[in-house]
Amino acid sequence: TIGTEALIPSYNLLNYAGFIYEQYSIGNLTFSAGTRADKRGVDIRSNSLLGTQEQNKIFSATTGTVGMVWRIIKPFAIALNAGKGFRAPTVFELLANGVHEGTGRFENGNKNLKPEISYNTDLSFRYATSKIQGEITFFQNNFQNYIYPVITGQIDNDSGLPIYNYKQNKAVINGGEFSIQAELTKWLVINGGIDMLRGSVKKSFDPSSLTPNSLPDIYKIYDDLYSKYGHALPRMTPNHARVGFRFTKEKFYLLDNPYLSLNAKFVDAQNRVDKLETQTNSYNLYDLGFGFELPGVGKEADKATLDFAVQNIFNKAYVDHLSRYKNYALAPGINFTFKLTVPFTIIN
Repeated sequence: TIGTEALIPSYNLLNYAGFIYEQYSIGNLTFSAGTRADKRGVDIRSNSLLGTQEQNKIFSATTGTVGMVWRIIKPFAIALNAGKGFRAPTVFELLANGVHEGTGRFENGNKNLKPEISYNTDLSFRYATSKIQGEITFFQNNFQNYIYPVITGQIDNDSGLPIYNYKQNKAVINGGEFSIQAELTKWLVINGGIDMLRGSVKKSFDPSSLTPNSLPDIYKIYDDLYSKYGHALPRMTPNHARVGFRFTKEKFYLLDNPYLSLNAKFVDAQNRVDKLETQTNSYNLYDLGFGFELPGVGKEADKATLDFAVQNIFNKAYVDHLSRYKNYALAPGINFTFKLTVPFTIIN
């Protein structure tokens, strides 16, 4: 706000909340429930350059969740949860009016935005032993007043950047997750997972839009309804999978507890996008890590460690679909990191 060009007005924000949570177990069943009350007040100052008047906005909601875990037989369990969520719009979403260099776009806020309210359900199947832990989860979130930025297809004359407007609609986000970790031997642990996600805007359906001539073609009706009354949410992460290997030993020559890790990530293309949103191609990334404890440094249970990692070892050129600069820049290439961790204790 106090820079050369203001993007949002100055403001003071006060947020406070309280919650109650309880858990109860009986036999192989564990029940949990909680409720939370939130209230957020935003005192917004006037800004003549942005055309913003002094104002106060208050958002509040009461949310909650209930859940159950049923341990059928060791090591299997089923978990079921349902809840209500809340998110107040940010000042950027409400009152932005200008160039946001960090995202490479001209942003227009929407002062009439209402808080997001979501109704969420998820179902999980779990397997856990001392050697293997796995879980598969299915979830669906139904949103009232989902907030998201939309590209308008217009360009700001002064900056040359695309113009984005904040809007909200009913929306649904659903998908599934699978994860596993297994200790195959004393020196080898593998892990992996798959994540799938789909987000859609839900618009009101007007039956009068159906004409008698369109009724015989059921597929055309579906396409017409989807394009007119529902479409993909922007900035939805593409489906992806991951796998990793970690090799460890208690001693390797002069090194204490050394490890070597190999990780791979496989990302699908994202072609299901909002109108005018940039699509992204599929890509694979590979990482390598190595580390060990420094002998003679630190206590037995709290040793100093040295870690070295190479990310994107093949220097793959790719675009992350969730990147805010995906329209004009690639994601980082090969990256080398060193980390030295030296624990210490302050004695009173």
